[in-house]
Amino acid sequence: MKPPAKKIFLSHSSKDESLVDKLTDLLTTGCGVRANLILVTTLPGKGIPAGEDNYIEYLKKQLQQSSLVILLLSENYFASQFCLCELGASWALSLPTFPIVVPPLKKAEVKATLAVTQSGLINDSEYLDGLRDSVEKYLGEKLPTAIWSTKRDTFLRSLPRLLKNLPSPGLVQRTELTEAQSQYQAALGDIQNKEQEIEVLEKKISDLEKCKDSTQVKKVLRKYSSTDEEFEELCADAKRALGKLKSATVDALFWQLRGERYAPTDSDDWAAAHEAEAIKEVSIDERGCEPDSSHPRVSSAEGAVNELKHFLNKLKDADFFEAFEEEHQFPADVSNKEFWDEFL
Repeated sequence: MKPPAKKIFLSHSSKDESLVDKLTDLLTTGCGVRANLILVTTLPGKGIPAGEDNYIEYLKKQLQQSSLVILLLSENYFASQFCLCELGASWALSLPTFPIVVPPLKKAEVKATLAVTQSGLINDSEYLDGLRDSVEKYLGEKLPTAIWSTKRDTFLRSLPRLLKNLPSPGLVQRTELTEAQSQYQAALGDIQNKEQEIEVLEKKISDLEKCKDSTQVKKVLRKYSSTDEEFEELCADAKRALGKLKSATVDALFWQLRGERYAPTDSDDWAAAHEAEAIKEVSIDERGCEPDSSHPRVSSAEGAVNELKHFLNKLKDADFFEAFEEEHQFPADVSNKEFWDEFL
């Protein structure tokens, strides 16, 4: 299977369409980049395909698949809510970017706003040569230098008229700015969540590749299931709570869970029970001893164990129980002594 083609994402304001058209032409005729490998959302044939239902999801996918993001930083760009979202997304994804400053915006203004060290003016021939170098580096596309120089100079000659005719951005209302900031933060959060999901999936795939049999595969699948995560968390909570109690109190809680009284069988067990009674964790009578639920540590442990018991009783995931019993050779049941000793 062929690897996906490398692409350029040209992030720009729709108000700068005439300039974008010329820059796209420079990339195709001067650098040799095929037109279908440049995503330009405002130009026919290079933007969002007709019939695409989810505009934002499509753009996010294209950004994730891009080898180079060209930022056409004009006054209109910074007045656009969506451009700022694209800018934030390219940062969050750590994508290679090539920022181009469009006059009357100044390089110093962009540097102060974006905290970037690399930027250059669109009418700087040496900086455009750097654009050609970036295209070659990230996409592997290059035409002879003579062709590039001719196309670059033609582009530079057309710039004064293009820049003069670019529309100026309108004033942004405070409510629109606040909304744009909220959308920007939401977009960043969404991208970070997706990155975390991808990281987990990559780890899961790596673990599965190491499996030698079906038992190991089931173990890995359980490891990454939400059911398994909740089970492990509940076990950990119960174990922490029980760990704060005397050993006799823990034994008394286990037998109470089974509907029975804890009856120590030797002098050492009785000594431990009396030690627990001395701090009011258990009460003792002729039938044995039982946990004292009025004690805060005992009450906390009872609650944690009962929460784990309730989770297992309500769980309808047959695969979880089957895999658990296959791995441990005893049931996932808090009233089972083997389960209690190993997990709690």
